[in-house]
Amino acid sequence: MNNINLDTLYWIFSTMPQTLAAFLGLVIAGVSFIQQRIDDIVETDSSYTEIYVDVKKYIHSGMKKILYAALCILTIDFFCLYLNGYIINEIHDILVAAACSLLVIINICILGYTIIYVLKILSPKFLSSTIEKLSKEYHGGSIDISDFIKHFNDFEKEVKRVTEKSLAIQEKSMNIYQMVNILLSAGILTRQEVKRILNINKMMNLIIHGGDIKHVEKTLDNQLIAITNKLKDISCL
Repeated sequence: MNNINLDTLYWIFSTMPQTLAAFLGLVIAGVSFIQQRIDDIVETDSSYTEIYVDVKKYIHSGMKKILYAALCILTIDFFCLYLNGYIINEIHDILVAAACSLLVIINICILGYTIIYVLKILSPKFLSSTIEKLSKEYHGGSIDISDFIKHFNDFEKEVKRVTEKSLAIQEKSMNIYQMVNILLSAGILTRQEVKRILNINKMMNLIIHGGDIKHVEKTLDNQLIAITNKLKDISCL
């Protein structure tokens, strides 16, 4: 009976870490592929930058939790495998039996959490839920979104006008980040103004991609107008 129990226990303690490690390897490979796809999308369309930064933060946070938990349980699994002979001699002890059962349950829970995590990041609703969460940062305000969009378009025209020579040199279109960095390097914009622009641009991108933003705070709109008026007084670089 002990031989059967020993074989069974050895099979459990050897199979669990192998299964968990193999599954984690597949998940890591899949997540790496997803992140590469995100980088490709952002390179093609910079309006996704802020949205996918948040997406990648969630992916990284989830993977970190899974890897830390897996590292701990794999260490315990291998330790139990090493002490397999001692454990089988004490298997009549209800505490040892309970500990072995708990170890199996923890392994299964980590596998289950990993599956839920993968299904969540692969869900078609994952991006829309991220956009919804980011949109909540911009609640309230008294400026109608249509007025804000008009002011942003005015700002964008001025940015392109001031940097048009740089655009010609590049021989390709630049996104708002690149144009703003040119203005920062030229000393036209301060770092504080650049920070405000990036925050405003983040909100604009959320609006473009379906964020539920109806009104904008007057402070943000005033900052946008002030920067636009400043650019109007600047000659083309």
